Amino acid sequence: MTERRDDARGIDQERSVGGPRECDAGGVSGAPLWHIRSPGHPTVLLCGSVRGSTATVLDPEIRDALSTARQVWCEFPPTEVLASSPLLALHGLSPDPLSAALDDPLEQRLAVACERLDLDRAMLESTRPWLAAQIIDGAHSTACGIESSLSIDTVISGVAVDIGVPVRYEYPTAEDAFGLFSGLRSSVELKYLRWTLDRSIHPPRTCEAAANAWERGSVTDLTDETNSFELAYPELFDVLVMTRNRAWAERIHELMHTDQSAVVVVGAGHLVGAGAIPKLLEARGITFQPN
Repeated sequence: MTERRDDARGIDQERSVGGPRECDAGGVSGAPLWHIRSPGHPTVLLCGSVRGSTATVLDPEIRDALSTARQVWCEFPPTEVLASSPLLALHGLSPDPLSAALDDPLEQRLAVACERLDLDRAMLESTRPWLAAQIIDGAHSTACGIESSLSIDTVISGVAVDIGVPVRYEYPTAEDAFGLFSGLRSSVELKYLRWTLDRSIHPPRTCEAAANAWERGSVTDLTDETNSFELAYPELFDVLVMTRNRAWAERIHELMHTDQSAVVVVGAGHLVGAGAIPKLLEARGITFQPN
């Protein structure tokens, strides 16, 4: 068993319990949080990670939740672990040239994105469309000044490791993580590349504005973006968002019937819109009331 270290976070602090099957949706003066409480059940704190949002200082509610948590859940293992896996080549490279899978308009869009982001288009020729999309996305994040080491999920998982709280993942292995994308049907995989190129045209100020809005507690911008994604790419949205939302709702529901409190961190796009995780939890009888 992993030893837990007592520190200033107050490891033995008594957890707060709300009303019957109640969850407080907080974040009026900060990023939205869903604090799920039910008498006789452990507490689950649900929070979202937004592209461009950094966590140099954790919200006090998150720190308090970590101090009593018995597990932390995130989506994927650390980027450096995945990037160094030999399975990346197996899932992400192809003997067929990328250009053979692209029509002329998509090829032109990719070339423009590579030029704008200072990427060598030829470097992508051996990649599958999903991996090309992720390379484009990473270059765009760099251009926007986004530091993945300061993302909320990275910071929370780091604190969890420091205090001896096990960190679990929606996709626990490299095989699982890469399989999410390499398992896409070819037509859907190309839509993933198109969707990524759509987002890669956003200037840094747009990324900053969306992150700042979320950190102020506003979900409007992200809700609009999520709804637009669903309208433009419904099949891709179902795979990357809705199928996973249903699995997260089931997982969180199961967590509430264990004896272990938890902190759950997901991409904030999973927390807004008609099919959001909180909506699916509401359908299971878990209601949300503002703090």
